[in-house]
Amino acid sequence: MKNFFRRILGLESKDDELTGIEVVNGRLFKNGREIDSINELAEKEEIKNNTVEDKVKIESGELKIDNQVLNQEQKDKDLKNEDDTQNEVGEGNVRKVKGKRGRPKKIDHFFLFLKSAGRSKNTIRGYRSDLRYWKRIAEAKNKTIYNLSLEDIEDANADEDINTVKRRVSALRQLAKWYLREDYPKLHIELEKIVLGRGKQRIPKAKSEEEFEEIRDHAKSLIAKGEREGVWLALMLMCGLRISEIQTVEIDEDCINVIGKGDKQRKIPAPQWLIKALKEFKAEGTGGYKQKQQTIDYYLRQLGYEKFHSLRHTFATTLLKRGVKLREIQQFLGHASVATTQIYAKTKVNKEAVKVLEN
Repeated sequence: MKNFFRRILGLESKDDELTGIEVVNGRLFKNGREIDSINELAEKEEIKNNTVEDKVKIESGELKIDNQVLNQEQKDKDLKNEDDTQNEVGEGNVRKVKGKRGRPKKIDHFFLFLKSAGRSKNTIRGYRSDLRYWKRIAEAKNKTIYNLSLEDIEDANADEDINTVKRRVSALRQLAKWYLREDYPKLHIELEKIVLGRGKQRIPKAKSEEEFEEIRDHAKSLIAKGEREGVWLALMLMCGLRISEIQTVEIDEDCINVIGKGDKQRKIPAPQWLIKALKEFKAEGTGGYKQKQQTIDYYLRQLGYEKFHSLRHTFATTLLKRGVKLREIQQFLGHASVATTQIYAKTKVNKEAVKVLEN
């Protein structure tokens, strides 16, 4: 023991100052008296070279030597940080993402975020609908949406229409990005593993020329009777409005202005008989033609109409068949890209081509 202290403290090889030293429960005693500090021993002796790197410390009743005893508290902290780190896989690379633990914010904060980001009411309504679906999926598995796994998502997507799947997953991705912004990466990591096929390109189900004329004449008849249902039919059939856009209609000379997806405004030409009806009919409030989608849907179904979006398809298809350019139809429909409008080109068929085979 004496040699041990001499080696650490660099003391001369005299025994007189080390006589009677004892270590009891990690504390130093000399001749029965506790020594407050090891420095009391060093004060009377010269420490060689003044380069002692490893000094004895007494901490928490334990004798430790600097740089030789691992700080257990730091070690535990490092291990905790490793537990809080998750591997994110993307495009063949692995990177580490640190995330918070615990329960993330309620989903209501996500919709508040969408509003502050300037998303339209229709967009937010669509997200609400799709996220209600994911909430049902999560609750059936006794989970929250945030804790859905890749297997849960793929199981929900199985046997569903690919276009529906792409829309639902898109809504889930937006929520996951918001969680990631709040430092909760789990759902985002799971969605990065999702692989989706290409969506189906369907030919729009438009009405025939005969049906177009029949619905147009019915709309005129209803307007003549003072019934707002005629205005609704005319706006969808003659102007290509979505049913949700009817409540935004404003008259602008021989055209109407509407606000569509993304709160984008567009101008559409309208026939004079419709413009006249819009000026004469009550617009706002009870009995007005500016109503929410649910109200319009209800009353038109009473007249036997269903699949109202087909009226919009009929508007676009009829214009194309009668020689209106695709770019102009794009503007009337409010499509951001002409690629979306090009789907109507598939409805235009050259029936004369078959005669080539017959001759």
